[in-house]
Amino acid sequence: MQGRDGGFELLYYVFPSPRGIDWASPTRLLWSALASLLRFKFEREHQIGHVNIELRRALPGSGVLEPRGSEVLEPHGSEVLEPHGVEREFLTGMTSSTRGDTTRAVLAEQMGLGVLFHHFGGRLETAEEVERQWPERRTWGELAVLRILLSDEAANRARRFEQEFRERGHSAHYALPLRPRYGEGGGCSAYGVSFLEITGLLTEEMRTRWSRNIRVPEALIGSRSPKRRIHFIWLLIAFWKGWAKPEEPHREILFWDPDAMYRWMIEVHASSRPEFAKSEVGAVKVLTWDARGVPAPQGPIWLEAEGK
Repeated sequence: MQGRDGGFELLYYVFPSPRGIDWASPTRLLWSALASLLRFKFEREHQIGHVNIELRRALPGSGVLEPRGSEVLEPHGSEVLEPHGVEREFLTGMTSSTRGDTTRAVLAEQMGLGVLFHHFGGRLETAEEVERQWPERRTWGELAVLRILLSDEAANRARRFEQEFRERGHSAHYALPLRPRYGEGGGCSAYGVSFLEITGLLTEEMRTRWSRNIRVPEALIGSRSPKRRIHFIWLLIAFWKGWAKPEEPHREILFWDPDAMYRWMIEVHASSRPEFAKSEVGAVKVLTWDARGVPAPQGPIWLEAEGK
């Protein structure tokens, strides 16, 4: 598909967890996750936060993506959740194939913090699933949008990644630590961040502020096979048990945190940083970044793990 260079935009729709996930310790993690689980408010509840990704381009003559200095797209901010004058390439996000998988793994199967590493069945959400959440969140918030203007070359890389990820069946694998660009599958935030990587737009600030690296004690990790149960009640009351020290038996997990992404976006929206235009759609904060001048990477979209 051909279009005026820079006539594309990549949008991130970031949902925070309903009550905020507290990663300060294993016990605080479980208590905060339960608090979010019990708060049913929106059409589709995302207990640990969520990330959706969209690629679209302006139709010829629409003027939707015409820049005006620091106020780029400002008059069109209301169209983020009611798009006009644009053609959608895709709107999706990674999710588990069966709702409630994580809750069952912790409560019924007693996997403890093994749930952080467990591979669930996954799938890509449809545009209809994503859109039906917008009206209520437009009224009440708990959604932030990062809107990035792209060059044609960057948009082509994003389109290719989405298409090949889908066609190769990588979406069937859903887990927090999986790496989408290695063909492993992924969680919702890792899948979303992959688009920033392949377009060359993942900044060091984003990498630092959005990610977490945690050492999970082996004593808290249950599993289905071999069967090893960690009762969730014990986790709730084990206030003395923190994350593992380097010398303790543990498994390390590196992942992208939707809550951290959301907090960063709200913080930037309240700042005076000139590289971002700010607008609001009801209670939803919108950031716009004109990245059409950033060269797209020339390297491969898909990566191979060392040793393969």
